[in-house]
Amino acid sequence: MKGRNFNKNGDTLKNDPQAKHTITPKPNEKRSGNRKVLKSQKLNEALEKASKQKPPKRLFGQLWWEKELAVVFATTNVGKTILGMQIAEALASGSNVFQENTVFENECDPMKVLYLDYELSLSQIVNRYTELNGENLYRFDDNLIRLEKNFEFEFKKGDSVEEFISEDIQSYIEEHKPQALIIDNLSVLRSGTESAKEALPLMHMLNNLKGKHGISILVVGHTPKKDAFTPINITHLQGSAQISNALDGCFAIAMCKDNERRYIIELKQRNVAYLAHADNVIVCDVRKDINFLQFHFIGFDYELNLLKQLTKEEEEAIVEKIMKLKKQGKTFREIANDVPYRKSKVNKIYNENKDTWTQKDPVSTADSQDNMDNMDN
Repeated sequence: MKGRNFNKNGDTLKNDPQAKHTITPKPNEKRSGNRKVLKSQKLNEALEKASKQKPPKRLFGQLWWEKELAVVFATTNVGKTILGMQIAEALASGSNVFQENTVFENECDPMKVLYLDYELSLSQIVNRYTELNGENLYRFDDNLIRLEKNFEFEFKKGDSVEEFISEDIQSYIEEHKPQALIIDNLSVLRSGTESAKEALPLMHMLNNLKGKHGISILVVGHTPKKDAFTPINITHLQGSAQISNALDGCFAIAMCKDNERRYIIELKQRNVAYLAHADNVIVCDVRKDINFLQFHFIGFDYELNLLKQLTKEEEEAIVEKIMKLKKQGKTFREIANDVPYRKSKVNKIYNENKDTWTQKDPVSTADSQDNMDNMDN
């Protein structure tokens, strides 16, 4: 500390040129019980208490369990909100999400569900849940309660809308006492979820809601634009790894190569062995039966069977991309997230080409990039 400037309290002076590099120690403030992040209890007592609790029930098969925090994500216009509304109605009425298959059953009785909808207007909802002529409006179960944007909210300078939304969610949970909460979508709660600084408090908030009120929470997330050749994985979830680390479960929706059917894949599971994995994804149709737009279970298939096939030119462009990314110092795992191949195949392609590959001239490189860009949906 030699040469530093301090006042009588030991704090660095404001005009000290080195002060900006110094973290001034602060005395620990005594916090009350509800201001402590951690709590202590004897392990045996905690285990005995937990053993007396009923095991969690399935809500949407094993994709979402009772009293768990899960995320479902997809790209734009794949049907996230359609499936979210379908799950909400199934839980509110005590029925299965898929009537065609009981593998993904709902084991719970009818329950009160809060659905925070920041996606659709009421007129858009009416359009989805009436017949083609606009008549015969579908009647949702009265257990389903919609939270929507209040257009009469008076915004004042300095207001944090995100904090207000979190407080409002807490307030409506206390008012309606739901067993399930569905939030559509993640960006409503926090816009900067790509950084750990923003994501971590958000996940703490959601997990605190789950634990404090004993409710099941499903959050609709988003993935940036993805090409139709790449298998989907949890790293495609938009936002920091802090989000996926704090989840109990995660599943995703993707478009099949015919641009009509969708498939659902299970990406995180803490209770049982994976069922809807890459070799057994759930294939669905999305259609309106009379006055209810919904996913219909078709069967199971390999994910790779549902992806578009690459042309010779596209394959060459991918090899070019793999070699360039590896030259930049990327790992095989990181490269696999950017190309439609698994890590093992990326490794194989690199080893097969590393002795003969040379970077192409600028014109060829541009052509390769065009080929890669054309793969996007």
